[in-house]
Amino acid sequence: MSDREHQLELACRLADVLIGIEPERVRRDALDLIEESELPTAVLDVASRTPRVVNAAWRALFGPRDAYTAIAGVEEACRTGAATHVAELALELGGRPAYGAAMLRPSCDDHGATTRVTVVCVDITDEVVARQLAADAATLVWSGRLGDDSDYFNHRWSAYAGDHPAWQHAIHPGDVARCNTGFRWAVRERGSTDIEARVRRADGECRWHRVRFEIASSGSRWFGTAIDIHDARSAEAERNEWLARERAARADAETANRVKDQFLSAVSHELRAPITTMMLWEGILRDEGADPALRAKALDTICQSAAAQSRLVGDLLDLARAIAGKLQVDLRPLEVERIVRGALDAVAPTARAKRIALVRRGAVSSVQASQRHCCAIRNSSPALCGRRRGSF
Repeated sequence: MSDREHQLELACRLADVLIGIEPERVRRDALDLIEESELPTAVLDVASRTPRVVNAAWRALFGPRDAYTAIAGVEEACRTGAATHVAELALELGGRPAYGAAMLRPSCDDHGATTRVTVVCVDITDEVVARQLAADAATLVWSGRLGDDSDYFNHRWSAYAGDHPAWQHAIHPGDVARCNTGFRWAVRERGSTDIEARVRRADGECRWHRVRFEIASSGSRWFGTAIDIHDARSAEAERNEWLARERAARADAETANRVKDQFLSAVSHELRAPITTMMLWEGILRDEGADPALRAKALDTICQSAAAQSRLVGDLLDLARAIAGKLQVDLRPLEVERIVRGALDAVAPTARAKRIALVRRGAVSSVQASQRHCCAIRNSSPALCGRRRGSF
């Protein structure tokens, strides 16, 4: 026996005992207990085919319907005198979906004739509808007849969104139009449609749900369901954000690698140039028959190339120190004229190859490298103008 069947059996026994209590004063108290019961309960008189007792829960569920014919199986219980459990009973309640489970318990007189039948019901509509829709207990469900508004909301909906006759009231204003479009399409095409929409809770908080509209197999009703996907959607958004950060970091790393490769290529070229020069002029030095002036020029060129290579290596070391945050600035007097002249000489071959004329204007004298004089250097530095040859 299931828990529900056991519960109905106990309630039915209790009602049967209470209805038979004597004397009359005590019996009135017993009837009050039956009236206050949350389970729909009725005690039917077999001889007159009329209800002897119908409590408030029964009247709320069945309305003014004849209590004797509201539950199938009453006649069978009267005939056999055996208690009967109805696991699932479709209730005809104005066209809206309604299902119940019931326990029928006959009572017999001293001659074995059935005199009354006690019936106790429990509403299992939400359970049956959820099973028909293949939905779990946490799903919000609402329904209505085709062409009409909602006339059924499951308990989960009422607990989440509160009691309101229009399901659109619980949908976020920004998502109502999409939901209405999907609903009309499902009704018109006799199909089902899924929409992600925000459903407003009774306390005002909105959570993302997957809303589905579909038509019952009978074609007479439509059903709406909403499954909470807020946490899953948030997790997906976080995952997408993490993937975006990963892609950005990978792109930055690839860019850094490309820049590093370009830097190494440029450094290799700059280091190779003075080495090539020294090797060429070294051959002249080995030639004992070479002109002394040419040998002297070879020595000067080799010294200049070695100095240039030394400066380049020093610059690379300074760059490494700067990256590591260990670069130290050596403040000392410097000859700006020599620096400017060296800079012009360094870029002159490239400028000539590109047909650019370099013109220096103004004179620069030696200054002390202090903060005040550094400003003077910027303000009085020679103007370097580059223009295409022939455009002067």
